[in-house]
Amino acid sequence: MSVEGAASRLGLTEYELRELVSGTAHSGVAERLGVSIKDMDDFFDGYVSPGMAEALDMPHSAAQSLRDIMDAAGAVGIIVGMCVYKPPAP
Repeated sequence: MSVEGAASRLGLTEYELRELVSGTAHSGVAERLGVSIKDMDDFFDGYVSPGMAEALDMPHSAAQSLRDIMDAAGAVGIIVGMCVYKPPAP
């Protein structure tokens, strides 16, 4: 599957997916998940904001514990999974 095809299935642009995989927060992804770019940047850096915990549908302490056991690539994987789980807006 091409990057363009994967991005389309996630409801993202190719640029947004490439930025996400590199660990860079993008407004399109943040908006889709209902969080701020700062929430995403913090998540990539190891901190779970209350807004990100809400987007994960987890208590803040559980979300932080989850983030504490993974590296930055794992955090990107969580965000990609959230894009899969949450359908794109019509």
